[in-house]
Amino acid sequence: MTGKDVIKYIQDNHLEDAKVTVTATMYYNGDHDCRTTDEVSISGGSQYIGKGKLIPTVDFYVDSELY
Repeated sequence: MTGKDVIKYIQDNHLEDAKVTVTATMYYNGDHDCRTTDEVSISGGSQYIGKGKLIPTVDFYVDSELY
């Protein structure tokens, strides 16, 4: 997924003012637990892909409350 994909989804679905939440499904011993938080921040970064090359990234950070 790219930043353009995220922006397109938000625009196509008129979600510009929607609250952002993140849900993690954690599996253990054949069971699972879904935890959700709205303590999410977003920032720009980069990922090293080798041979001195970096690609830009969009990074979502989730507060430790999710865990």
